[in-house]
Amino acid sequence: MKLNKSELKILAFLTGTQETFTLGELASKLNIKKSNASSQLKKLEKFHLINSFRSGRVKQIQGSNTLFIAFSKVKETLPHIKLDDLLIGRIPYLLAYFYDTRSKRTSEFEFKISEIDLPNITSARLLAKLRGLGLIYQKSRGLYSIRKETYEALRFCAQTLTQMSMAEAEAELKGITDIRISFERASMPEGIFTTAIENSPKHYWPTAYTAMAKYGVPLISSGKYYYTNIKPKLGDIIIHLLALDRDARTIQYICVLMIKNSFEYRWLYKKESRFGTSDRFISELLEFIETKGQDSPSGFPSWGEVESMLKDYDVRGSAYG
Repeated sequence: MKLNKSELKILAFLTGTQETFTLGELASKLNIKKSNASSQLKKLEKFHLINSFRSGRVKQIQGSNTLFIAFSKVKETLPHIKLDDLLIGRIPYLLAYFYDTRSKRTSEFEFKISEIDLPNITSARLLAKLRGLGLIYQKSRGLYSIRKETYEALRFCAQTLTQMSMAEAEAELKGITDIRISFERASMPEGIFTTAIENSPKHYWPTAYTAMAKYGVPLISSGKYYYTNIKPKLGDIIIHLLALDRDARTIQYICVLMIKNSFEYRWLYKKESRFGTSDRFISELLEFIETKGQDSPSGFPSWGEVESMLKDYDVRGSAYG
C-alpha cells in the first residue's frame, strides 16, 4: 500500500492544481515516459487518489478534490511541507499512529522510541526525518514531542491511509458496508471491514462474529460478515467484537469465548486502546469474568445470563470453575 517516488511525483503535481490533463500532457510536463505514467496512474486511481473521466474520446486526469482540500489545510500551518514528505515510505504510517495516539491524550503528546512498534533503528531514522521537517522536536535524550502545527499533517496521513485501505479492500471484498481503521500500530493500519455478503478473500480473514464458529461458538448469520487485514488470534477477535458493539449480548459472547477456549485474559492488556478500547474497560471485563460477576459494571449482563449461554454452548462447570 506504499507509494514510490515516481507515483508521488505525479500525485504531488496533480494535488497542487485543479487542472485536468491528458496522459500525454502529464507525461510531457513531468518529463516521464507515457508507458510509465500510465502504470503509475492506474495505481493512484486504484487508491482513489486521482480521478479520471472521458471527454469525448480522450481520457482526462485530475487530482482528487478531497485530497487537494485536505493538503491545503496542511499547507496553512506548514507551508514548507511537500506532499511527498508526508506520504513516502513508512512516514505516513508513523504520522497516522501519532494522530491515533494523540487523539487519546488530553495533555501534551510526548513519546519515546521504545513506545513505537518498529525496530529502534528504523524509528530513529524516521524520527530524524520528521525532526528535519519540523514536525516533531526532541525535548530531552530519548524523549520527543509533536509540534502543535503538525496536527493537520497527522490527520491528512490518517485520512489518506484510510482511503487507501478502503480501496485496497474493495479489490477483494464485495459488498463492503462499513470500515473501521485503527492506527494504534505504526507498522500497519488494522481494519475491520463489514460486508453484506460472504466473501472468500486471499488477504483478509474472518473476524468478530464471523470468526466465532472457529472457537466453538457458532452463530446464525445476521446478514453481515466481518473481515480484517491481519491474521487474527482470539484476542484480536475479542477486540474487534468490542469495536463493533459493547452491549450486554456482545459481552456475553466474549465471556463464553474466553472461558470456552481457556484464554489467557491478561493478554488483552497488550491490545488496549485499539479501536478506542480503553485499559479501564479491559480491566472491568477481566474482573467481571474472574469474580464471576460479583462486580458487574453498568451495561454488563448478569453472571446468570453468562452461565446460561455457557450451557447453550456446552461448557461444563469444570472448564470455568
